[in-house]
Amino acid sequence: MSGVECAGLVLAVLPLVIEVAKSYKHGVDSIRDVLSSSRRDESLEDFYQELWMEMFLLDRQLRDTVDALPKLTEDRKASLLKAENLKQWTLESDVASALQEHFNSETDLQAFMVIMGKIVELLAQLIKDETTHVGSKQMVSERSP
Repeated sequence: MSGVECAGLVLAVLPLVIEVAKSYKHGVDSIRDVLSSSRRDESLEDFYQELWMEMFLLDRQLRDTVDALPKLTEDRKASLLKAENLKQWTLESDVASALQEHFNSETDLQAFMVIMGKIVELLAQLIKDETTHVGSKQMVSERSP
């Protein structure tokens, strides 16, 4: 193997070595974070702040969506915000009709429902994950009277 071929081989493998080193560094930093209680607590606090903000934005978006639904009474809209099952939104004819009218197309409505279903699924996984120290009681919004 000539020197040029050897150099070519080294240059071809170099990006892989760099990526492995980056992954190793990330893994080591994660281990250090776990072992250092202050860094772990700081990371957990950052996580909680970001989670709270995302939950606030989700709540705001859902309220705006429900408020914009046509032909539903205020009591009906309030019951939707308290619903424990997202499927209730599409199973009841008055709500399904209002959603269809609001989203203007079946595609948009289905996209909304799939995304909301995925969010609910991820939140359920988050609650089950013991490392986050988030339980269902912490996830309940303070909007309930």
